[in-house]
Amino acid sequence: MPVSNTYDGLSGHTNNQIAKEKKVASHGSLLTKSNGEDRSFVKMMGKGFEKIKAKTTPAPGPVETRVFDSNSGSYCSHNRPGSFAPNDRFVFVDVNKQVHRGLVKYTGIFPQSHLENYIGVEFDEPIGKGDGICSGKQMFNSKDNHAGLIHASMCKKELEYERDLKEVVKTSHNIDQIRLSPKIDKGETVMINHLGYNFIGRVITHFYNSSNINSKWVVCQLLNAKVPENWKKLDNKDRPFCPDSAIHMLEAKPDQCTIVPLDCISPYIEVLTNGNSSMKAEPITSLPSYSANNLSYAPNNSNYGSNYLPPSYADSQRSTPQVQSYNGNGHLKNFGSIDSGIEDRPAMPCRDFDALYGKMKGIQGHNNSCYLDATLYTMFLQSNIFDDLILNKKRDADDIPEFEEAQRILKSEIVYPLRKFHFVRADHVLKLRILLGKVLNDQVGMTSDEKDPEEFMTALFEKVFKVKPLLRLQNMSDNKAHDTYLCPLIADDAWTPRQLQLMNLQYLFDRSMYSSSVEFANIPKVLIVQLPRSAEQKVFDRILPTMTLDISSFLHNTVRPCGFCRKAPAKLKCNECFLTKESYMKDVTFCQNCFDKCHTDNEAHRHVPTIINSNSGQSPSNVLLKLSGVLCIETSHYVTFVNCNVNSATPETDKFVFFDSMADREGTTDGYNIPKVEPIPDVAKWLTADGACRLSSIIQDYGTLSDKSPEYHPKIKRLLNDCYICIYQYVDELNYNDANCMYGRTTSRV
Repeated sequence: MPVSNTYDGLSGHTNNQIAKEKKVASHGSLLTKSNGEDRSFVKMMGKGFEKIKAKTTPAPGPVETRVFDSNSGSYCSHNRPGSFAPNDRFVFVDVNKQVHRGLVKYTGIFPQSHLENYIGVEFDEPIGKGDGICSGKQMFNSKDNHAGLIHASMCKKELEYERDLKEVVKTSHNIDQIRLSPKIDKGETVMINHLGYNFIGRVITHFYNSSNINSKWVVCQLLNAKVPENWKKLDNKDRPFCPDSAIHMLEAKPDQCTIVPLDCISPYIEVLTNGNSSMKAEPITSLPSYSANNLSYAPNNSNYGSNYLPPSYADSQRSTPQVQSYNGNGHLKNFGSIDSGIEDRPAMPCRDFDALYGKMKGIQGHNNSCYLDATLYTMFLQSNIFDDLILNKKRDADDIPEFEEAQRILKSEIVYPLRKFHFVRADHVLKLRILLGKVLNDQVGMTSDEKDPEEFMTALFEKVFKVKPLLRLQNMSDNKAHDTYLCPLIADDAWTPRQLQLMNLQYLFDRSMYSSSVEFANIPKVLIVQLPRSAEQKVFDRILPTMTLDISSFLHNTVRPCGFCRKAPAKLKCNECFLTKESYMKDVTFCQNCFDKCHTDNEAHRHVPTIINSNSGQSPSNVLLKLSGVLCIETSHYVTFVNCNVNSATPETDKFVFFDSMADREGTTDGYNIPKVEPIPDVAKWLTADGACRLSSIIQDYGTLSDKSPEYHPKIKRLLNDCYICIYQYVDELNYNDANCMYGRTTSRV
């Protein structure tokens, strides 16, 4: 039967051709096919497979938006999605330090849990992917290939970025002036440690390229060598910023004159040896050696010349932070080149508050140290209430062997430099962390783990310095005394929705002390109040830390004034009024006459008062403690608000600063944190009775604490939302001032 010449649609061959090919194959003669037949076979097979592929391949789905993970850039802020609004301009700096800008498009919740705290953006340039689709759902609209999902803390608002950039440029220039003016002048002989060479040179001038804030240069003339060939030459980018006279010197004497990075310059100290001028000093080129076993500040002696003057001598001649070059690029690893140094001379709190503000001010953070940085800054910046820790001498054999070393580090490397130079570099705090790790047998935890301020303070007071407990509480149920360092407040009452939204600390304190049935056995000179939290959840949306805390009602055996007439000694306390009315405890303490006047109606007439026991012969007075600082926490990051006028008698005029030890960052994994201190206006006014009324009005008008209020600073919102530990202290000027009665008065309505 003849083979038909029909078309086989699957392979693209005719049946006749297939039969021939099978016959050829069966005789083993495929190798004898012509090249034309072989190409035809491949061509026809290809057509068939293309048709199969076209029928079975699904149509391409929507392009998913590009996700920028943690390896794409650095975390440069503490922003959350709520920090941005749609159509806000933002800036993102990638891992290569390239700046990208765009529009914020979406700040809501994404379907995937791992995208928590991410925002949807549209870049100005096509570095993204897709047009806003996430998990197949259109989350926002964007130009194609311009969409991206990025963590909010890796972004800054464009206006904030520009402002910070200008400040960094200004700060960089100021730092240059600070670093050069006390140590390096034009015409001064210096040591140059650059690219493996150590030369002596003379400073001609210095300049910095304002288009690149990291380009800081010194023009020098070498005195003992020729300029190496691999050293930088003056290029067109730096020429506009270099003085004309220096350019002339560089061109006229290329073998002697050169430009080197500012960080490679060290002061050259001339020392007289046997009446002759000796010039053999060498710069510091190694890290200070400290470890768990050796915490002393001891750079490698081999890097010092025999006539090298120790830093303490040079430091005593100036009042600016010490700058040292520890390696080729002039930076201590992870900490930067500006060092606060060691200051053995006593320093008191600063009176020039403007000197406290700016970047590279405060205590530099490093490796989860924010809890410790914020605590030390609050304790020691403007208050001397904790100075006994650094002044009391070792008492007996019961003190730990590391007592004197811990005290020296805390005093000479942290507290005094902080008060004098207003900056402490992270390596000095790291010494204290290493020592605490040794004392507490938790070296890894103390140097790298996240911890809480109350944990650190308790360890410092109890384990390291073994100071007496700050508080003695008298239990009114069994009349037993209990010693403690902190005063944690409890919140077991049934609170109203309004109270949960904004709680007054004085009212919370009164309720907690009453519920605990405790009183102070004596007047505390410092009171560390720990605000209530349920695990990591806040009990109250916001807490208002009052500028003064009246503890008169909870002083054991102390005469307190009547809460109604404010003159006669209080003899009676009405617990039922306190529990049924929204009142402070001092407003329900009465003399006998006032109690009768205030309980005339039928319901109040049934109240049974409690007799107040007090020592006779004392005159009634209010005892007030004043707010010294507030430690705040948000997502495991601690910051603090510190009162600069803690010893004043006028709390409503006090000035506060806000401190963040990790406000910004220079570099990525090999970089370092930049601490920042900024003034916050009118904090004290918001923390008074009038401020509380104003805050309640804002909540009532806007439904929340809105930034739209023209008089409302955004940092106030952070203070109220995140406050965790409040430090109060006894101030003589406040309690013995004629205005005491004014501060003691508060309305019975909270």
